[in-house]
Amino acid sequence: MAYTSEANVEALLGITITDSTTPTSTQVTTLISWADAWIDSYTGRKYAKTGITDEIYASEPTRDFLSGDEWEGSPVLFLDHWPIIAMTLQRNTGSAASPSWEELTEDTDFTVDKKTGRVDFHQNKPQPIKRAVKVTYDYGVSSVPSEIAYLSTILVGLMVLMAKQGSVNIEDVSSIALGDLRIDFWQDASLATKLKGERDFLLNIIGKQRRAQ
Repeated sequence: MAYTSEANVEALLGITITDSTTPTSTQVTTLISWADAWIDSYTGRKYAKTGITDEIYASEPTRDFLSGDEWEGSPVLFLDHWPIIAMTLQRNTGSAASPSWEELTEDTDFTVDKKTGRVDFHQNKPQPIKRAVKVTYDYGVSSVPSEIAYLSTILVGLMVLMAKQGSVNIEDVSSIALGDLRIDFWQDASLATKLKGERDFLLNIIGKQRRAQ
């Protein structure tokens, strides 16, 4: 799921992009993928829904002091990806070599902090074995946040201006540091300056959100 679209870039810049313009529609699609990848790297997360099927987790042995010397699996599990949109969780009631999977009920057997991916088991805890838990889940976001969509549109818009003014070869745009773009502007100077200001404002907001997580 791309964070922006050619139509959004056209609306932002007030231009029409076709297969014969500079840049072309195909090149703008590439620019969008570059901008989105940079945003993912900058924020440390993806703003799209991704599905994981049958992800296996081990459970470290912990001592249950309430039941004496009995050992059981850890009451806490951290999923590899987050935030969580929806999930199902099963525990292995067999062995690591011959698993038998039993589906657990959210809010009864376990609770999950969807923001952090932390799972807390309240009953039917996993066994202390390598193949203890199996999880199928969607993580990320169900829709792209408006500020992320706008940032992606601005980044692509700036690169489109670069290509239109000939300040850089469109095929070499990937070598530009998007976090600190340097652009030579001619007649588009006022628009470009406005877009750079909007970009820096959004990066500041998103950077604060990232540090607060």
